[in-house]
Amino acid sequence: MNKFLNRFVNFWYSEISLTVFLISIILLNFLIIPVSDKFDSGSIIEKSLYLLVIISGASALTENKVFKFIVTAFSVMAFIVWIFNRNHNIHLLNIVDASSQMLFFLLLLILILIRVFKGGIFTMERLGGAIAGFLLTANVFTAAYQMMSLIYGDGVFNVSNVNIAGLNHFSFITITTVGYGDITPVHPFVRSLSNLEAVIGQLYPAVLIARLISLKPQKKQGDKNINV
Repeated sequence: MNKFLNRFVNFWYSEISLTVFLISIILLNFLIIPVSDKFDSGSIIEKSLYLLVIISGASALTENKVFKFIVTAFSVMAFIVWIFNRNHNIHLLNIVDASSQMLFFLLLLILILIRVFKGGIFTMERLGGAIAGFLLTANVFTAAYQMMSLIYGDGVFNVSNVNIAGLNHFSFITITTVGYGDITPVHPFVRSLSNLEAVIGQLYPAVLIARLISLKPQKKQGDKNINV
């Protein structure tokens, strides 16, 4: 049992954990969330994967045990509160749930950017972490839009009752500046948020590419230094 736990801990300390983190985020955004409102158990699967993303991200991105414990404890508590509120639908708890998602995603985004932009060599795992950071940015704004919708009601967008799948769709077409026009912000504060997301969506790849180019390339096995 101890050997298994040691392997588990060592795995999350390795850079390949960033790849697993990226896969979890991709599944969450492009598979689970879009279909979560189509069947009854969809929201439970969505929240379970969300919990996995938060805990795995905290484990992969920091070695501070106290921080990992705090993030894990609060994530589990938020999940339990959501399960309770699923049957009671208390409006204040819905706002707290959306706010906690935004804060957790923002925290993971900061941690992953610190890890990606620190000095060292270029690796595919670091590239995967950078992509995960871009997706996390969209998730931060998705949670922010959800929180605004809960606070201000149906006057936030041009359509009413936008669910989490619709908000996630809006966030990604905003950060990629596609802008289909099917969902548009009406509330001034949400318009400002969407403008900020669009600007970040343009700047993030440019700054990221510049940083990754500045890193030293990873040496292949068997490469030897040749003195001329």
